[in-house]
Amino acid sequence: MRQNQKGFGVIVALLTVLLVGAVGLMVWFVYNARQQPLNSPTETKSSATEQCNNDSNLSILSGAVTEGPIRPGPVRQGEQSSRPVGNHAIEARDSNAQVIATTKTDNDGKYVLCLKPGHYALVLSPKVGLGTIKGNEVEVTKGSNRNFDISLDTGLR
Repeated sequence: MRQNQKGFGVIVALLTVLLVGAVGLMVWFVYNARQQPLNSPTETKSSATEQCNNDSNLSILSGAVTEGPIRPGPVRQGEQSSRPVGNHAIEARDSNAQVIATTKTDNDGKYVLCLKPGHYALVLSPKVGLGTIKGNEVEVTKGSNRNFDISLDTGLR
């Protein structure tokens, strides 16, 4: 009877090691997938430019998404007060809140959209931090190449 219990203990130990190894492997895959760089801003901008060049009614809207403040208290001279929001979906919505275009920020928080002329609200999906975007509405005119940076409020004071 004691030998059966020893064998059972060995099997349980082996299954535990296999389970921990499988979970570790899954975590590693998820981590690596999140670390994969998206298209560089140059590639993204060139593909958006190409798309816009094929249709004279479209315009390029590009910029960077940042969040801040990144630490509580006063901002000290020489310290960074914001950080880029990388690898995040950004949507351009019309006045009816319909999603017109979607893109993803690169690791540096930069994005590029190709849009028809109109008035748009830029929204991060899902929200980051408090989700409060300062000045997220933009007017796009025909044939323009406009820079529009987005600043998110983290709520830290």
